[in-house]
Amino acid sequence: MVRKEFLGLIPHRAAMGAGTIILPIYLLEIGGKPVDVGFVLFMGSMGTLLGIILWGNFSARGLKYKPLMIIGITAYSLLLFLIYSTTSIPLISLIYFVGNFFVASVVPALTKVVFEISPREEWDIEQGKLNAIAGWSWAGGVVASMIFSIFWPSSRILLIFSLVNFVALPVHLITFRAPSKAPRKRKRRIRRVRKPILERIRFAPLVMFFLPSVTPPKNEKLYPFFASVFIVFFVSGLAIPQVVVYAHYQYAERMWPYLVYTFMTLSSTLWYMRVSKKLSKETSGYLFYYGAMMRILGISIFAFSPAIKLILGPVAILGAILMGVSWAYISISNLSYVGRVSRDEERARALSFYNFINGLAVSIGNFAGGFLVNFLGFAHTFLLAVILLTAGAMFMKRIEGWGEPENDNGKESTKSLNLEEHRG
Repeated sequence: MVRKEFLGLIPHRAAMGAGTIILPIYLLEIGGKPVDVGFVLFMGSMGTLLGIILWGNFSARGLKYKPLMIIGITAYSLLLFLIYSTTSIPLISLIYFVGNFFVASVVPALTKVVFEISPREEWDIEQGKLNAIAGWSWAGGVVASMIFSIFWPSSRILLIFSLVNFVALPVHLITFRAPSKAPRKRKRRIRRVRKPILERIRFAPLVMFFLPSVTPPKNEKLYPFFASVFIVFFVSGLAIPQVVVYAHYQYAERMWPYLVYTFMTLSSTLWYMRVSKKLSKETSGYLFYYGAMMRILGISIFAFSPAIKLILGPVAILGAILMGVSWAYISISNLSYVGRVSRDEERARALSFYNFINGLAVSIGNFAGGFLVNFLGFAHTFLLAVILLTAGAMFMKRIEGWGEPENDNGKESTKSLNLEEHRG
């Protein structure tokens, strides 16, 4: 059963899911190029990353849940409305940066609410519920935007979801009641959630329980791993937005870019539950390589199918599904690796730095993807993404091998962790 405190999350996350696919298409419809899409997404990702760090610090210093939620929800409605109101791409990039900076206040707010409304022994369960609601709401927004695209232009859909998002504000204010007595503050354990956590393809965070930090852990064993993570998520930021742009150029029907992104999102969300169960049966190394191979195949479809005269429509759906499924494998295996290799006293810092690295990598990838497509074209950009991703996977194999990594004491770690969602 959904807690009433989480009900306001449904329209907000649905609007955010819709916004990630509507924005690139809107930019193209007003005359933007792939380089413009990449730059605007880069600005938004950087605004989000900086915002999470700043608002996370405010939250840690005592800023309450409600102000954070009010700021974030209001900012996103204003962001969509202001983008709807202009066709100036430089202005849109500025709006997207500033808007996402304030929207990011929702991320630490969601972290805070779990620990305010739940007894300590139920934290893991409530985190799983929160992520499940957020993941399915995001996917629902993507599906709704695809349906709306049949009837209305992208500008009208932006306005619709600006209003949908604003509904979240009164719902949050009505349904959330802070506990009359503050819960006793105790050190949080990092444990596995009992409910599978859902993730989506995104250009902004969903729910994080370890907010990004620029401070790396002291464990040098993790540094090569973080380098590999940067490569993998750089490729994600480079390729995924441009796949949507590519679909827009290839198909006369306006619904196709939405359809490609919808299959990518739904496959990621559905497969996350399956991969969560596999984690106890297979090493994270195997799961990572499954994910890397799927992503390589998915991107390769978009790189090579026009050259070999394949019917791109059905093949594009297959590529989108492969790229979506790969998210679950890569994300869960990476988080598992960090949790097992990190020393007990620095596990939270390692997870926070991991979130910072993948967020930064996606942002830079967004920026690079647009420029590479502008100079090299789609096929060569996707081919470069395949080469980089293959190199990142090989680098990861050298780090981890095919067996279970060990802690410094030479014994396999049995510690578990919260599999929280991050930028990809």
